[in-house]
Amino acid sequence: TAAPQVKNLAVNCVVLPAVHIEYVRRAVDFAGECYLDNHPDAHSGDRIRWAEEVVALQLAPLPAFQDALKGIAGNIQLDDLRHLVEGPSPTSGEVRRLMAAVLWILKPETKCDASWSAVQSEVQNDTEGFLRKLCNWDLLADGSSVRLARAQTLLQEIWHWVVPGCGGSFLLTLLCGWASLVVMLLPLVDLGQRLVGAHRELKNGLARIQRAPGQQVEAATIKAWTSVLFVLDASGEPWWWLGLIRPAAHRDPPWTDGADGGVAPSASTKAKPQQGSTDKLQPLQKGSRQPSSVALSDGSSPRHEGLSQSPSHNALPGVGSHQNLQSLAAAETSSHVPSEQSSVVPTNLEGQ
Repeated sequence: TAAPQVKNLAVNCVVLPAVHIEYVRRAVDFAGECYLDNHPDAHSGDRIRWAEEVVALQLAPLPAFQDALKGIAGNIQLDDLRHLVEGPSPTSGEVRRLMAAVLWILKPETKCDASWSAVQSEVQNDTEGFLRKLCNWDLLADGSSVRLARAQTLLQEIWHWVVPGCGGSFLLTLLCGWASLVVMLLPLVDLGQRLVGAHRELKNGLARIQRAPGQQVEAATIKAWTSVLFVLDASGEPWWWLGLIRPAAHRDPPWTDGADGGVAPSASTKAKPQQGSTDKLQPLQKGSRQPSSVALSDGSSPRHEGLSQSPSHNALPGVGSHQNLQSLAAAETSSHVPSEQSSVVPTNLEGQ
């Protein structure tokens, strides 16, 4: 429900995407911790299924936010766009910065802040094409971390103007809502672009295992996991593919028996009770870091009910229960997403 709420707020002249994105990320963190508490043993088949589900979990929010962006852009009228760029440069510097931020996001060839004449040329020459670009812009295919970061800086500079309602202009509020949602999704876009390739290889590996004849399943499984590891280990950055599950940075890795998939359970796996046991997981070793709470923009670290306590081990779904965890993440998101009448107003974009 978070992504539709962002769209509904934007079309009602309220630009508050960061609050909703944070709650979605907390839901991913919560479901991700369930996976980390139920990591597989050394079998390659279990590991490839576990890895596919974990990567899919991190990519799950993006389609909904993609639909929200398209919904916001779909409310923009061609005549309003044409009227905006007619005549001389607007006296408001905020309008120029907003349109420059939009062009940073839309145009891959952008190298500097667009002048007002460049904005006029872009919109007037093909107004329908400009609106089509807004509607069809794709987070993973078109997003650039460098260009989005510059757009974010420009939006931060005009946030004092955005909060009261973009000068009372419905068009400018929609454009700002669209651009603000894009830049606030930068962390998900940046790593999501890498995760897409890994997810594709994981799904291909699982498909090869399913197609293998009965007597060749084990060999196909080992071969598929080896192929997957070429993708997961290519960057040399350990466990990068857990990057959108923030508690993973403060947890022991799921397995530690070698990059090749290993032949024996890792130390942390040996400490894990058998599936179905009512015993709790063994505590972390002395000196290891406990999962930390999520810091908000004001520096505090609140823990919402439902996110602060981990469920017991025997109540957690195991490998192969991705649909259950997606439902769990959705339930966590919908139960904590603020209503559209939320009075929270961020002071800047970066702090959110």
